[in-house]
Formats: sequence, C-alpha cells, structure tokens
Amino acid sequence: MSQAPPLSDLKAVFADFLVDENALRPPLGLPTGLQALDERLLWKGLPKGELSLLLGQPGGGLTSLWLKAAESLTQSGRWAAWMNSDWALYPSQQKIRWDRLMVMEQPSSPDLFFWILQEMITSSLFDLIGCHLTDFSLKRHQLVKIKALARAYQVAMVFISSKPVPQHPLYALILEGQQENLIIRRALHRQKDQLITGALHDARFLPALFQRSRLQLG
Repeated sequence: MSQAPPLSDLKAVFADFLVDENALRPPLGLPTGLQALDERLLWKGLPKGELSLLLGQPGGGLTSLWLKAAESLTQSGRWAAWMNSDWALYPSQQKIRWDRLMVMEQPSSPDLFFWILQEMITSSLFDLIGCHLTDFSLKRHQLVKIKALARAYQVAMVFISSKPVPQHPLYALILEGQQENLIIRRALHRQKDQLITGALHDARFLPALFQRSRLQLG
C-alpha cells in the first residue's frame, strides 16, 4: 500500500486550482447598528464595494438606518458622504462626528448628479456614500459604472427611494421598510425574502429628514 504524499506536495500539484485563504473570508461590511439585520447579512452590515438599495416611505426609518451606519463609521475616524435631494439630511443624531460627514447640495441636473457620485467614490476619502433617488434615477449603464467604481474603491454605496425603482441584480442588497418591519428583498447569499419584525421601531422616531433644501454642511 503506497503512502499518501505530504500536504506540501499536494499543494504544489494543485497550486493553480487552490483558492487563496483571503478569498474565503466574508466580504467587508459596515455595521448598521441594527443587530437583527446585521446578524442576517454575510457582510454584517452594508456591503463595501457594492450597491445597496433601501425602499420605503419618507419617515419610515431607512435614512436613519443609513445615519446609524454613518455614526459608527465616523466615530472610528473614517468619512461618510451624503448628497441632498428633495429630502435633505437633517443633523439629528448627536453621536455622529459631523467633521467626518460631508453633505452635498442637491445637484441641478441628472448629469451633475452622476458626475458628483463618481467624484465622491473615486476621491478615496469615503467608506460610505448615500443619497435619495428622486427624479435623478440612474440608468442601467450608469449603475454599472457606479458599481465598478464602488468595487474598485471599496465604497458602500447606498441609494434610498420612496418610489418604485427597477430592482436590478446590480444591487447586492435590497431592503424594504414597511411600517416598523424590515424585509430583506435581496442579498447575494439569500434566495428568499426575509422579514425582520420591528427592526425599524427605534429608527422611526429619529427626525432624519425634513422636506426642504439645506445649504451644504461643513
């Protein structure tokens, strides 16, 4: 009976087929602060290097969900960015380091909206970027470009919409808020919707938005 070759010899034989150990680690994510959500996601939060889509009515807690992720991020000394739209970001959460959050004025055209997003992603400054999709909905080829840049610069790009928008497979994560509940509509590692009851209860009372334009915050 022949003796099995040592592990080092097997590694040499199959070197071209072995997966690097770094590729076996879960992809990076930014915690949202909602444990019930984070523990159900492979990324343990909003995925870095990917696009996320949050769907729900204004005041439903989804922007507050983004703010909670920004809170944790800025407290660690890293940067987040937000682009205002018809619904502007309101500085309601005192734990956020406002010197680590850049808020941009509402763009005047779809082309400028797309250009600013690209500039923010490629600046290599921000780990988390968010904005509402209103009349400036991105076309598919623009989403492809944004996704490629987000992956190259390892940015968690989050879009929030109160209107129905195409749920492209380009989004790694799609969440929908319904009253106090949160539904995982899409996640790369989940095949079925998953309801998280009461997940947005604490977020609903946070006045994260008010419906008027604001000047850029520094």
